[in-house]
Amino acid sequence: MRICPICRRPETESPFYSKAAGKCKICQRLYMIEYRQREKLLAFKAYCGDKIKCSCPGCEEDRIPFLVIDHANGGGRAHLKSLAGKNETPGGGVLHRWLRQNGYPVGYRVLCHNCNTSRGKGPCPVHEIEQLIALTATKDVAPTQRLMPLSTKETTDTPVDVVRKSLNPRPRLGRIRPQ
Repeated sequence: MRICPICRRPETESPFYSKAAGKCKICQRLYMIEYRQREKLLAFKAYCGDKIKCSCPGCEEDRIPFLVIDHANGGGRAHLKSLAGKNETPGGGVLHRWLRQNGYPVGYRVLCHNCNTSRGKGPCPVHEIEQLIALTATKDVAPTQRLMPLSTKETTDTPVDVVRKSLNPRPRLGRIRPQ
């Protein structure tokens, strides 16, 4: 009977992945979580330096769980699919390892999830809210004055409409109760 060298559990309590595996499944899973976090942190430091934060102008998000690596010129989904092997799911872990192996090439940046998801769909909602707050904070501007659009799309939304849409993008429908 084998014993895991890390947690000292016998194989009956914590099975191994294979006969050649050196660690039990629990220890291997914990190791892989730490490994992926290390890879992610190394990639963030390579693209941000010591101050890890979203690289979108005006965004100050610096919490690691909310940050992602972005393909600055687009094409991220196709690139991730090409990197993933047969048994791998295309995701951040695969990308972080590839970036390290290729010396952290240019064309990538760190963004928060909000800024990353809003790319291609107009301005980031966080920036619109900040612009609204700055606009209504000045006394000589009426609160209902239209915001200057941050995107090329023309909009006639009032500041209240912008905040309402950013906080609740889809209207909620009530539950249909059976009769």
